[in-house]
Amino acid sequence: MNKIPGPYINPKIRKIGLTLTSLASGGAEKQCLLLASMLQNYYEVLVIVVDDKPKHKIHLSFISDHKLKVIFLKGMIPKKITQLRRLVKREGIDLILSYLPKDIILTSLAVGSKVSFHVGGIRNARMNIFKRNILKEVHNRKLVASISNCHSGKDFFSRNGFESSKITVIPNGIKIDTTPIQRADNGKITITSLGRLVDQKDYLTAIRSIGHLLKLVAEKDLQVQYRIVGDGPDRVKIQQQINRLGLSPYITIHTEVTEIPEILKGSDIYLCTSLYEGVSNAIMEAMVHSLPIVATDAGDNSILVRNNINGYVLRQRDEIGIGNALERLIHSSTLRRRMGAASFEHISSEFNL
Repeated sequence: MNKIPGPYINPKIRKIGLTLTSLASGGAEKQCLLLASMLQNYYEVLVIVVDDKPKHKIHLSFISDHKLKVIFLKGMIPKKITQLRRLVKREGIDLILSYLPKDIILTSLAVGSKVSFHVGGIRNARMNIFKRNILKEVHNRKLVASISNCHSGKDFFSRNGFESSKITVIPNGIKIDTTPIQRADNGKITITSLGRLVDQKDYLTAIRSIGHLLKLVAEKDLQVQYRIVGDGPDRVKIQQQINRLGLSPYITIHTEVTEIPEILKGSDIYLCTSLYEGVSNAIMEAMVHSLPIVATDAGDNSILVRNNINGYVLRQRDEIGIGNALERLIHSSTLRRRMGAASFEHISSEFNL
């Protein structure tokens, strides 16, 4: 994603609404707020949030720091639809960009033809059939377009009945305000994963990969720690897996973390074992912090991670291959630094906002 001299300003658009399902700790939420902060330099921007919980602290701080105008809808779904319809009319919103299935559907029910442009979002390369069929009708009949953050997402939804000509791929971007990081080799290796504790992220494979890695390095004088940073409904299941495999001295779960940059600065390798993805914000953040990446070939991961250049790309659920890739990085600080530098160069040249 190369920088352009400046945005195209559409004279027909004065006020933009961005809708979100909630302020949960996800990539869509982060990208929405980042876009709002940039668009407000050129338009009046209003962020409309369907559910007032959860509210991730990092997002609240970003909203405050950038003085974003945010409105939370209240009550049950029928009341929220009425509120949104009145809000759009009162504020004179010309364009609405909706990010996630719930707010896409609710917004389409609320505004109908009352807004000049309603654009939906595709944030992943998989979706259950019930939700997908509803969104297909909204996309084909109601939306002027959908923006997919990944090529794999456009391919998946086009194959499943979404009008392909109405899907445009615009990858996630990231603001880079740091310089490349050089890490000292102190004999201790910290591997980190960021993300919600849900089946999609397949932490069970990550844990088994660490178990395989520890067997490979058992006789070597190495300290290995794996940190899982996030929270979610699979927390108990993941902790049980850690305990069952006897890996609690080596694997820890961190649910209350606000300083993600500090976590990544203190890491040596980033690990992603997702079964499906769009464009991973977490991998992008790891690349900004000059980390080599070990990732599964999910979504557009192979666009971010160039195999054998800034990391390794493996098949989903390949715990042995993932563990072997981690071992190669652990044994060579030179390789880690070279791949980490390649991560920073790639993210800076292609995705920097």
